[in-house]
Amino acid sequence: GDDVNVILEESESESELGSILPKTPTAKFGTWDGVFTSCLLNIFGVIMFLRVGWIVGQAGTMLTLVVIGVSSIVVLLTALSMSAICTNGEIRAGGAYYMISRSLGPSVGAAVGVIFSVGMSVAVALYVIGFMETFVEQANFTLTGTAINDARVYGILMAFVLLLIALVGVGWVIKVQLILLALLVASIISFFIGSFLSPKPEAGFVGYNTGASADNFGPDFSPLNGVSTSFVVTFSVFFPAVTGIMAGANISGDLKNPSESIPKGTLYAIGVSSVVYSLMAIVIGAVTVRGEPDGEIGLKNNFLIMTEVSAWGPLVFAGIYAATFSSALASLVGAPRILMSVAQDNLLPILAPFAKTRANGDPVRAYFVSFLLACACILIGELNIIAPLITMFFMMTYALINFACFQLSLAKSPGWRPQFRWYNKWTAF
Repeated sequence: GDDVNVILEESESESELGSILPKTPTAKFGTWDGVFTSCLLNIFGVIMFLRVGWIVGQAGTMLTLVVIGVSSIVVLLTALSMSAICTNGEIRAGGAYYMISRSLGPSVGAAVGVIFSVGMSVAVALYVIGFMETFVEQANFTLTGTAINDARVYGILMAFVLLLIALVGVGWVIKVQLILLALLVASIISFFIGSFLSPKPEAGFVGYNTGASADNFGPDFSPLNGVSTSFVVTFSVFFPAVTGIMAGANISGDLKNPSESIPKGTLYAIGVSSVVYSLMAIVIGAVTVRGEPDGEIGLKNNFLIMTEVSAWGPLVFAGIYAATFSSALASLVGAPRILMSVAQDNLLPILAPFAKTRANGDPVRAYFVSFLLACACILIGELNIIAPLITMFFMMTYALINFACFQLSLAKSPGWRPQFRWYNKWTAF
């Protein structure tokens, strides 16, 4: 009887731990199929297809390359700090929250955890609005009479579908991410090939050797829907395009060797994406016209101008839909788990209800919080307004990750012995 009681107590203890610790999958992922693919899928997406052209039209090719360069430097330095923290010990569920809470303490970790969770919930709205902005543009009918209201209505419906998928289970998403990445790569290649094909002057695509490159080199800021633009505005709109660097760390429990795969996969993804973004900015600035501020063609007016340049426009549409849908689903799944991790550490009593999970570990209550936050931002309806909100949330998260690395390095803590050596406390600072 005593032996049975011991076994029951142990099984209950394991059951409680099972709701906190990540589930161990039957197959583990490596550097390329896990981290690199996950990061690129989160980096390439809505901003690349729908806003790089507009940013070139506003800021010019030169300043767009500066925007891309500054953004890349921010995420590169953060990735170095993140890699140092990740290789200093075991990383479990919770992503950025787990790293910082176990480095600087739960109180600081809770701050960044809440910020990061809200930021990812807002990111759901960014991807949904990007999806619907493209869909409404293609649709031959209107539901409400205006494009922005159509995007809001369809966006709420899409968010509800995403919530249902998340509640049922999203294990299949990881299995098909290589297919989604292949589709994105095909879309990008189609764009580059199309830039050498027959121009479409009526759409603003004039081709090479037309003087467009010189005309688009410098900035020419003009208002959009009555809102002024500037270098800071274009930066804040673009920055969410590079915020997928945490994707590898967020699935650390599913990796064969996290301490090796996370640094390598993340840094390679940053390098590849920075080169691709830069080349796309140069090409789109060389083959298209800016267009008049109140016109209908050109970089400033046509958010879907990449479909005009592409060798096969439908492939770019497919890339947009695949990228926005997968990224929205990943954010809707990731945000609640971070909120759950904060709640389970019992630092903020108000979050206690969100510590509970289903038997399979899904934080259902936290799902609905993220869903409602996403819906509130979807009602904004403007991608150019939502993107700066995400920029602020992610900038604060990255700042705290870098500060954690700087503080640990400066204090020379006995427990601070990261295997990753390619970082410096002053770059973190």
